[in-house]
Amino acid sequence: MTSEKRSALLPDADRGRGGIARLQGGDLVRHLAPAGTPDVVARLNRELAKALASPDLTEHLRMEGGSEPTGGSPEQFRAFLKEDIERWAAVVRPSGAKAN
Repeated sequence: MTSEKRSALLPDADRGRGGIARLQGGDLVRHLAPAGTPDVVARLNRELAKALASPDLTEHLRMEGGSEPTGGSPEQFRAFLKEDIERWAAVVRPSGAKAN
């Protein structure tokens, strides 16, 4: 409930930011494949975009998952990941936390 937009499922719910205006989060479900994967990635992306264009499916996902379904290109996701890694690195590095 920390996304920028209010949930269609719970439009009046507190977004849980605790007074931190820039706090943002949300659901993330993406499909990843190794670099150099054949054209099947483009085909899967086209088919997923078609599915997400279905009002019935998007409404079902909103009601079942409580989040706003979105799509995008592999390039858009790559840019999102880069930005997200940079954003969270600014939090994790000073904390001293390490992956093991």
